[in-house]
Amino acid sequence: MQPHLLCSVLGYSSSHLAHRLIAEGWQVSGTCGSEDIADSLRELGITAYIFDGEQPVSDLDSILDDVSHIMSSAPPANGHDPVLAHHADIIARHSATLH
Repeated sequence: MQPHLLCSVLGYSSSHLAHRLIAEGWQVSGTCGSEDIADSLRELGITAYIFDGEQPVSDLDSILDDVSHIMSSAPPANGHDPVLAHHADIIARHSATLH
């Protein structure tokens, strides 16, 4: 299986990692806060999903079926990690296949 990183939230720092991984043959997906940013990520070969920190990523359960690695670079919101606040149960269900 091709290694596949899902990065939430794919911003400035994590985008540098994404570019390096793509060059090494990885598949990279990421979340971002707007459709404009998602379009820019898609132009770079990154599968993009919208995550505004308020609502969970739609259909994350099936998205994670293909993912081998997760990296969260989302800033805390109200003292909590927004990724875990919305997706902890789904990530836990997939933990056996994640690195």
